Amino acid sequence: MSSGDPGIDTVSTNILSDPPPSYFADKLGTNYVPSAPERADIRRLVRSWAQEIARMDEKRATLKEAFDAHRALISPMRRTPDDLLRKIFLACLPTLHNALMDPNEAPIIFGRICRRWRDVAHSTPMLWSSVHVPSNPTMDMNAISRALKRWLERSGSCTLDISLYALKGLHDFPEVVDMGSTLSILLNFASRLHRLSLTGDLQAFQPLLLLGADSLPRLNTLHLNRQIYEDDQVFKHATKIIGIPSLTSVSLSININALSLPLRWSRLRTLYLWHESQPHADCRLGLEEWLEILRRCPNLQRCEVNLVESYEYTGYFTFSSDTAPITLPSLETLKVWGDFQLSNWVPRLSVPNLLYLRIGYSPTQFRHIDIPPTSSYMVGQIDCSLLSLSALCELLSSFPKLSHLQLLASVCFPENEEYIDDTLLAELCPPRNLCQRLTHLVIHPHTIISHAAVSDFIRARMHSHTPLQQVEAHVLGDQVDIAPDIQSFVDDGLRLDFEYRPVAPKPTWRFHPRAGLDRRVDFM
Repeated sequence: MSSGDPGIDTVSTNILSDPPPSYFADKLGTNYVPSAPERADIRRLVRSWAQEIARMDEKRATLKEAFDAHRALISPMRRTPDDLLRKIFLACLPTLHNALMDPNEAPIIFGRICRRWRDVAHSTPMLWSSVHVPSNPTMDMNAISRALKRWLERSGSCTLDISLYALKGLHDFPEVVDMGSTLSILLNFASRLHRLSLTGDLQAFQPLLLLGADSLPRLNTLHLNRQIYEDDQVFKHATKIIGIPSLTSVSLSININALSLPLRWSRLRTLYLWHESQPHADCRLGLEEWLEILRRCPNLQRCEVNLVESYEYTGYFTFSSDTAPITLPSLETLKVWGDFQLSNWVPRLSVPNLLYLRIGYSPTQFRHIDIPPTSSYMVGQIDCSLLSLSALCELLSSFPKLSHLQLLASVCFPENEEYIDDTLLAELCPPRNLCQRLTHLVIHPHTIISHAAVSDFIRARMHSHTPLQQVEAHVLGDQVDIAPDIQSFVDDGLRLDFEYRPVAPKPTWRFHPRAGLDRRVDFM
C-alpha cells in the first residue's frame, strides 16, 4: 500500500477536536461560586463531555486493536530465522534444574504461541532432552506417562537428563507410589540416559536401580536422594547402577558405609555424600573414612561431604602425622560439613588448584560469596569452632592463595568463640603474615575481637603487596571513631563495615528478701 493510499490517509485523520466553548471559561481556576441555574448548565456540559470522552475511548480502543494487529505484522520475531529462534528457545530453559512439565514454562509454552513456534519447538530435540517428573499417590501417573512419552520422542537422539521425584507420605499417603507406567517409558530410552536423579522413595525406582552398564552405556551423572525413613536395603539393589564405569559425577544420600559402595572411585570428577546423623560404627562417614575416599579419587574436581563421627567420639580429632600423601591436582571445590572438631589440619594434603573451601557445621550457615571462577581468587569459608587455633593457622598456611576469607564461630560450640579473637588477627599480620593474598575478610558474630586489633590488622595489610579491599567484622566493645589513617584508606576505596557488640556486664548478686517463699509447702 503506497503512502497515498486512502487507508493510510484515513488512519492519519485527527480524531481529536477542541472542546466546545464554555461560558464559564473566565471563572475556571477561581473561587467563584456558581448559582443554581449555572450549576445546572455546568452539569449538562459535563454530561456531554463525558459522552464525548466515552465515544473517543471506544474509537481509541478500535484504533488500538488495528494498531496492534498491524504492528505485529512488522514484528522482528516474524523475521527471525528458525536457527536463531531455536537458540532463543534453548536460552529460556531453566539452568538450576531440569525442564518442567508445566504449560506455562519452557519448552511447553513455546507450542502455545503460534503454529510456527510450535513447529520450531517440536523440531528442536535439545529442548526436550531434559525433564523433571514429579509424582505422588494422588497424581494420575498414566497421564504423566503419556505426556512423558511425547516429550522424550521429541528429543531425537540427544542424551537425556531425567530427574524423578516419588513422594511416599508417612500418614496421609503411606502407600508406595506406583511408578510402573512412567518407568516403562523411561526404560525404552535408557540407552540415552546421561544424567539421572532419583529423589524420595527409591523403592519406587527399583527397575531403574537394577540396570547396569549394558543398559545405561551413556550414564555420566547419578543422584540418589532417599527419604530419611527409608530402608537402607535399597542400596543393596542399586550396586549395578552405582558401579557403572561411565559414572564421573555421583551424589548419594545414604546411611551405609560409603567405602563399601562399588563406585569406580578413580573415575569420579564430582562426589557428594550426605550421611544422616546416625553415627553407628558400621555406617558412619568419619574423618578417617573421608581421607580414604579422597585417596581413592585422584581426579576429583568437586567434593562435598557430610561427616558423622561416632557416639564415642569426644573432644578434638587428631590426624596422624604419618598420613599417606593425598594429591588432588584437579580439585577446585571442597566442602566439608558435620559435627566434628579438629586439633590439626589434614597433613600431606595437596590441592594446588583449589578455588573454594568451606568447612562448617551446616551448609546453610555461610553467606554466599559471588566471585568469578578464576585461578586468581580463592574463597575460604570456615567455622572456626570446628578447629583449634593451631589447626586453623595450619589450614590458612596451607592455602596461601586465599583472597576471600569468611570466618564465623558456630553457636553449636559457644565455648569456642574465643578462637576468633585478637590472636587470630595477629596471625594474619607480620611476622607470620598468613594469607598474603587476602583482599576480603568477613568475620561473623560470636567473636571477641577488639577495635584496636582490627585497626592494627588493617594498617599492616594495607601496606602489603595485595592491600585489603573489604573488611567486615563484629567488634567487641562500644563504637569508637575510625582513626584518621584508617579513614584515609576508606577514602581511597577500602570498604569497612563494623558492627559493635557491647561487653556483657558481669553478673551481680542481689538480695531478694522473698527468695524461697514461692517454694513453701503448706501442710495445713
